Amino acid sequence: MEQILVYEYMENKDLESWIGPGLPNPLSLWQRLDVLIGVAKGLQYLHDFGIVHRDIKPANILLDGKMQAKIADFGLVKLSGGTSMGTSVAATRVMGTPGYVDPAYYKTHKATPAADVHSFGVVMLVVITARKA
Repeated sequence: MEQILVYEYMENKDLESWIGPGLPNPLSLWQRLDVLIGVAKGLQYLHDFGIVHRDIKPANILLDGKMQAKIADFGLVKLSGGTSMGTSVAATRVMGTPGYVDPAYYKTHKATPAADVHSFGVVMLVVITARKA
């Protein structure tokens, strides 16, 4: 039997295309906050299942036709092996995008949900100020 992947069409591309210097930012503050709330809920869902994304950034947040956020690019994901926010995954090298990676992750090489939360904090700053990291 042939297997295929089916993806939802993301009409509004990624969050990065809506922010940054020199780019028009048609999103109101309330729209930006709504997108960020969606990302926070998505991260909470992942962390509840012991999933650490390790590359949260605007380019990995897709927006559908209603500007609902969807977390994408699970190529660097690690399973923490539990639902506890204190669990961690040791990595042989640091993965992620410079500017978004948690400094503690650089030191310990342990991917924790806290590393995703740090990256999300950078995303929030970027989205609210409309400036790239």
